[in-house]
Amino acid sequence: MKAAQILISLRKDAEPDERAAAKKLVDSIYALLNNGMKFEDAAKTYSTDKFTFATGGLLPEFTYTTYDAAFSKEAFALQRDNDISKPFLTSLGWHIVQRISKTSMSIDLNDP
Repeated sequence: MKAAQILISLRKDAEPDERAAAKKLVDSIYALLNNGMKFEDAAKTYSTDKFTFATGGLLPEFTYTTYDAAFSKEAFALQRDNDISKPFLTSLGWHIVQRISKTSMSIDLNDP
């Protein structure tokens, strides 16, 4: 799958007020996206992922087992290209994911 993400990082030992602030921020970003903000612009402006924010949140192509199971479950549930997930929480923080493309893997059992 090819996808982009917006990550609002959250430390595992974050205080309740930090958790609430992160949730409020991710919800406001989601609202901006629903009101027409481009995903790439939102990622560049708000994402705390140091590896992908500069590229508009674009992740390297990945499989279901590449990332955290909670992340993969949400990413692979997106039905169509350009669909955007609702905010969801993983061990890294809050994510919003946009599906770019999904390819099916096929195995040719006759290929040595």
